[in-house]
Amino acid sequence: MAKPINTTFTEVLPEALISREAWIGWYTIGAIGMTMLYSGLGVGSTALLEEKQRGCLHKILASPITPSDLILGKILSGILSLSITSVAIIVFGVFVCGAKIYWSPLRAEHWIVPIMLLVLSSLTLGMGSILSLMVKSVRGASSLSTSLGLMTAFMTGIWFPREWFPAWMRVLADYNPATWAVDAIRNVIVFEAGLMEVAHYVIGATLAALIVLAIGVVVYRRMLRKYLER
Repeated sequence: MAKPINTTFTEVLPEALISREAWIGWYTIGAIGMTMLYSGLGVGSTALLEEKQRGCLHKILASPITPSDLILGKILSGILSLSITSVAIIVFGVFVCGAKIYWSPLRAEHWIVPIMLLVLSSLTLGMGSILSLMVKSVRGASSLSTSLGLMTAFMTGIWFPREWFPAWMRVLADYNPATWAVDAIRNVIVFEAGLMEVAHYVIGATLAALIVLAIGVVVYRRMLRKYLER
């Protein structure tokens, strides 16, 4: 006679992701990552092109302002704009959508969040400035940055869990600095991770952002030099 099969089912989902609030919190941080990619790439790639297309760049450079001042001003304005947008997304996610996001100024690891927002905005602005080498118009820069932002969002695990991806896409996500920054933020304010648990993400994302931003500044200087030589 056939014998019944005894089976045991075990819940394997992370407890932090079981609740609706935690899922909304996860996607709220993903929305920040998406905004950083789209807006950061767009602002970085069009910052000088817009002034040039309007015919204002020559007037700006003819004023007492130096090229370094212009570059610094563009970068800082981009960082400020992206930071304000990120805070607005978090406020909307928490108070309108009911996202689980916990942040306290009294906990040292929670200060990683504003630091990583600064790092992520610097990274995307630097990437955008590098893109400006490949285009000659604001429209071209906007189209390229939007396309690249969409592809990057899908391939970095910012919008969808990396576990859903095929193996080769998971490799790209695991070694992407934007992913590190977003994961550090998520782990701290959604999953309440400690400082040491996200230290490798913080260090990697910060170093990558500094390198990319430095390259972006060099690109901006090169563009201004070429413009002045005409």
